Amino acid sequence: MESKAFALWTGLFMLLLLSALAVTVAWMSGARQGDRVAYTVVSSQSVSGLNREAAVQYRGIPVGKVVALAIDPSNPRLVRIQLDVDVAVKLSPQAWARLGTQGLTGLTFVELHDDGGPPWRNPAGAPLPMRPSLWQDTTNKLPAVLGEARLLGERLNAVLDERNRRELAELLANLNRLSAQLPVLGEQSATTLAASRALVNELRQLAQTSRSLLVQTAPQWQGAAARLNQDTLPQLGQLALHAEQTAQALDTLIDNQTRHPQQLLLGAPASRPGPGEAGFTPSGAPQ
Repeated sequence: MESKAFALWTGLFMLLLLSALAVTVAWMSGARQGDRVAYTVVSSQSVSGLNREAAVQYRGIPVGKVVALAIDPSNPRLVRIQLDVDVAVKLSPQAWARLGTQGLTGLTFVELHDDGGPPWRNPAGAPLPMRPSLWQDTTNKLPAVLGEARLLGERLNAVLDERNRRELAELLANLNRLSAQLPVLGEQSATTLAASRALVNELRQLAQTSRSLLVQTAPQWQGAAARLNQDTLPQLGQLALHAEQTAQALDTLIDNQTRHPQQLLLGAPASRPGPGEAGFTPSGAPQ
């Protein structure tokens, strides 16, 4: 009799314990329908890895779960995802969803993003759009990236053909020889620089000597200039005057010879006597 009572009490205790555990789990998982609202997400991308009961996050915080996934009856190319989201989460008409993956576990969840503000979206209104995930975006761009990589490889092969590789090898060899000659060139440059400095010093000394010589000979140059101005220049003026008179006489002689060439043979005609001279005849007198 006592064993039956013990078994009865044990069964009742286990039943109460399981009920309390179920209530606790339901409360912790946020399964109370009065605290959640339903949102619908429509995706044209693959939702591989997403399952029912998958988490829904908003700004990195769990706010709900996935309750259903199905093909859209009106468009078989679309997937409709039913979400239960915490009623405290307010979404604007600009809100959108994207799939995310947890790093360690690899579980797929739904990320909610919102770029807008009030007025808030009606949960029963238009469904949220699903944008490609980072992995899907990368996968979609991968063919274009591979095509560009292949094109780059072809261009590299065209640039690095046999002739260009040979020229590149010659260029590297020339650079190697040039680098080997750099120490010698450095020594020669140092020698040239030293010689240039010595030349500059000599030019400086020559300039100083010339300046001193000019200062010393300045009085002599001044005296020579005075003599040139007082004696030589007047003499040169008189010489120029005589030369001008001689040139005028030559011009007169040449003109006479041009008009009377017979003078070279007969000589110059006798000049007529003037007044008071023998044989003078006044003008207008009878001959």
